[in-house]
Amino acid sequence: MPRRIGVLLDTNILLLLGDAVDVFEQIEALLLTKPRYYVIAPVLEELRRIAERASPALRRKARLALSVVEKKCIVIEPPRRLPSVDDMLVETARLHGFVVATSDRELRRKLRRNNIPEIYYREEKRMLEAAGIEKII
Repeated sequence: MPRRIGVLLDTNILLLLGDAVDVFEQIEALLLTKPRYYVIAPVLEELRRIAERASPALRRKARLALSVVEKKCIVIEPPRRLPSVDDMLVETARLHGFVVATSDRELRRKLRRNNIPEIYYREEKRMLEAAGIEKII
């Protein structure tokens, strides 16, 4: 039996939920399966900060994201605390063999350099797309 695919979610992908983008449905369509969803603790901390301190619209999106994370995601600690959340996402994905879902360009570059499969948001199409997942599905 093949192991279940794990998808590590970045803050900006979770905030898309507030823009009525069904991130989970689109990820499942791309992967042709229902993966396990993971969030590292620093991403959760970022969402909590946004929910407390950002503009009202962004606070609403962050609160929605937090409620969804609570229901659908497994919160894990990164292997070690690093200076940036991006670096912790890369290290966690590499260690566990996760696909990373993000719309951050710099993080996507780091993922490609490390041969980590990625799911990203294509704004023009309002859809998620994937790169590098051929080797896992």
